[in-house]
Amino acid sequence: MAVLAVLGPVAAACSPDKNSPVQTAVHFKIPTVDPLDTSSHPDIARFYPALRVLQISEKPTHLETTVPTTIYNFTKNRRFDHNNAKTAFEYYELFAGSNRSINYSFHFQMFDETILLLTKRQIIERSFILVPLDGPSLPYSTDETAVTLYDDSQPTGVKTYSFIKLEDVKNANQVQDPTDYRKFMTEACQSTILVKLRTDISNRLPVYQHLSQEIVCGSLSYALDDRNKNVPYETYKNKFRNMVLYGFPMIILSQNDYLSAPQFGDIIK
Repeated sequence: MAVLAVLGPVAAACSPDKNSPVQTAVHFKIPTVDPLDTSSHPDIARFYPALRVLQISEKPTHLETTVPTTIYNFTKNRRFDHNNAKTAFEYYELFAGSNRSINYSFHFQMFDETILLLTKRQIIERSFILVPLDGPSLPYSTDETAVTLYDDSQPTGVKTYSFIKLEDVKNANQVQDPTDYRKFMTEACQSTILVKLRTDISNRLPVYQHLSQEIVCGSLSYALDDRNKNVPYETYKNKFRNMVLYGFPMIILSQNDYLSAPQFGDIIK
């Protein structure tokens, strides 16, 4: 039976915290489209029924990315920069396609050193849905403000659905509060990069497989946020070298990877 895999945003909605609990990927039965749903977007409303009464603020935008990507904006005051978002997706697709590997240590008693393999997630379509912060909880989550769902019910390929909650205000200051930027960058990573764990950890593999995914995408979101602000590499490295996500070390980009990353500008305004 096909299942819906759900990943949350380790670093998107909160600061790095050594006390954050370890989470695992959660799986649910994939909901079907309600035949009685008369809303304009029943495919995404099946995951988040609140969309049946929310008014979409602009026509859904189809980005010309390698993986077909559609942006749905259900906020009244926030705007999405489609060109900057396209550049971000293209960056992740190139990053994932470069066959990178990362030597990593979880510092756990039962296993320590491993290698994280970054590969391109095999999906055929992705959707990003922006919704007001004061709306109902996101699908399969009680307190997260961003989540990515993986639907593998179709034999032709996997589709991803990323929901992001935003404070629905005009002229949001992303310099003072960059969490919206990091939420987008984290979920863009989740929908594009698949992290594989190369090690033998027996029956604990599913836990650390999911954790590796979260650590990579969370770490990248912080790095790209600093790069977007033109933070010098040494400042970025020293700030995060002792930080942790879910109690495990953050991944620090090399100087070359950091300085070669584009400065995307504001994506959610």
